[in-house]
Amino acid sequence: KLVQIPVSIADLGLRRTNPLAQVLLTVLESTGARLRASWIADLLAAEPVRLRWKISDEDLADLQDMIRESGLRWGANADERKQVDQPALDQNTARFALERLALGVLMPDESPLGTINGDSDLLGPAVPMTIESRDRVRRVGQLSSIVRAVTAHRRALDSCATVTQWQKRLTQLLDDLTAVTPKTSWLRARVDSSLATFYQTAATLEDTELAPGAVYQ
Repeated sequence: KLVQIPVSIADLGLRRTNPLAQVLLTVLESTGARLRASWIADLLAAEPVRLRWKISDEDLADLQDMIRESGLRWGANADERKQVDQPALDQNTARFALERLALGVLMPDESPLGTINGDSDLLGPAVPMTIESRDRVRRVGQLSSIVRAVTAHRRALDSCATVTQWQKRLTQLLDDLTAVTPKTSWLRARVDSSLATFYQTAATLEDTELAPGAVYQ
């Protein structure tokens, strides 16, 4: 049975005025749903995410291009596809896209039709992406780090945990995916304050493991 809490993370009321709250809720609400390429592209455009990962306007445009060119469509990996009754294949998942990008950096392909054959533990066969400049190599690293961080947090958020554990999860999510400047530090302070209200409300359930739905739905 789902434990009912008088207030939830979704009740923060900061979505329209606080971009950090927007990022937090966007990631929380995506948990349990398919990881889509368009969702990742939109997340990259969020100002707190851009600040955390030092994404310039030029970087953003190219990162979004790379998402499209990599073949990423939906799903973190074959396991996530299997969970929604789809074939357990890495094709067009985030893992597929990141490995194509990595192959483009490590094994530049002289022919657009060339492939790299893998084994049961690796992606294969795969066509390496074309990585033509040092800036693109850097952006491959940016995209890989962001996607891996997002998928790790989505996995962590999709399981039961105590109030204390939820506090650590949400704090870590904000630390890993967002940043503020000295002039905008009040944005993080407002989110932290609102989260503190939730933790205090749920404090009586300290020994109870709360399902994701009890926390933010």
